[in-house]
Amino acid sequence: MKLLFIGQTDSNSLRDYYQVDKEARGISLSNVKDFLADKLDKKFGVFYTSYEDLDGNFDLFLKVCLSCDEVVYSPPNEWANESVKEQTRYFLNFVYQIKEVKNYSLLSNLIKFH
Repeated sequence: MKLLFIGQTDSNSLRDYYQVDKEARGISLSNVKDFLADKLDKKFGVFYTSYEDLDGNFDLFLKVCLSCDEVVYSPPNEWANESVKEQTRYFLNFVYQIKEVKNYSLLSNLIKFH
């Protein structure tokens, strides 16, 4: 099973991910193609990424989300900036129309697509 945390990759969030899986793996532009092709040495467990880690590439963000068994919205206590927060929330709102996103209720301020 692949469990994906979406939020911000700050030190507090990373600590949480590694408590769930001591071998948690970040997904970024440098390894996303291998992740999507199932060529990483880690095939299951906890993965994490953020809007910034994927350079705001919506297509990659969507593919990563859809390739995981579970997606969990894991917002940090404090976002680096409002733009990253809103873009992350916007993307996850779209993903939610296709796939369940755990903690989706934390996105409640957004307009829902119908």
